[in-house]
Amino acid sequence: MARDFAEFAELAQRFSRQMAAQFGTLPPEPPDVRAAQNVKIVRTIFSKWNLEIISLLYGFPLLGFEELRRKLRTISARVLSQKLALLQERGLVARMVLATTPVRVRYLLTERGLVLAKLGEPVLLYLHDASRRPASSPPATDRNDLS
Repeated sequence: MARDFAEFAELAQRFSRQMAAQFGTLPPEPPDVRAAQNVKIVRTIFSKWNLEIISLLYGFPLLGFEELRRKLRTISARVLSQKLALLQERGLVARMVLATTPVRVRYLLTERGLVLAKLGEPVLLYLHDASRRPASSPPATDRNDLS
C-alpha cells in the first residue's frame, strides 16, 4: 500500500505542476517566500475547527447548527457561528434555510468545499495507513517541489 500511495503522490505532484504551468499559478518567488505564502493560506483557510467542520459536512451532507455543535463537542456557539460565516465567505460551505415551521437551517458543502474534502481524502487514508506501519526514513527527494 505504501508503494501505491507513493505512486499516487507522484501523479498528484505532476498534475499540480501541469495545472500551475497551464494557469500560471506558481509564484515566481524563491522557495522560502512560497512556503511562507502557503503557510498563510493554510492558516487562513484551515484554522482551528475549519477542517473539523468540513470533515463533518463531508460525512453528514446536511447538518443543522446544533447538530454540528454537538458533534464538535467543545466548540462554543459563538465560535461555530464565526467559523461557518468564514467558510461561507470562502465559498466552502452554504447555508440552506428550509421553509418549515419553525424555520430550520442546514449547512452543506458547496461544490468548492466538496472538491476540497475529496482532495483531502487520500491524505487521510495515507495518514491512517502510515500510522499502522513503523516509521522509516524515506529516500531524499527534491524538497523544492513541496512548496
